[in-house]
Amino acid sequence: MNSYQDIAGDGRVMNVSDLTTRNAEIFFGNAGLIATSADFARFIEGLLEGRVVGQASLARMQDWRERSRSGLGLGYIETPFGPGVGHSGGDLGALSQVRHFPAHDATLVLLTNGGDGGVPAECFRDLWDELMELVLGDL
Repeated sequence: MNSYQDIAGDGRVMNVSDLTTRNAEIFFGNAGLIATSADFARFIEGLLEGRVVGQASLARMQDWRERSRSGLGLGYIETPFGPGVGHSGGDLGALSQVRHFPAHDATLVLLTNGGDGGVPAECFRDLWDELMELVLGDL
């Protein structure tokens, strides 16, 4: 998959796939994860069900209040549809949001290969809000 970014801030996007790949090779633990939306959903659900790490590790990961609402890779967000637990990320030419909503027993995943700032990021946030409304608004 290719990644695109408006590097110059002039409204024109360029293919930044090579730069993203180099970043993943240089920075340990940064980017480089390739998976489908279904893979991300299965992973976060398995993690929260205790099938990925032990209970003590999961408890530490979920200790949001001690870590400014983000615990060891898991983040906690309040939404109009209740709390969402998961992880979000952005890198050159890519954005992601992976959240499980325990109150609805639903997991939402949104991935894009278009920028981590400017118009693409604004569109991503709008799409995320629409996705939550569409899926969780009727549950």
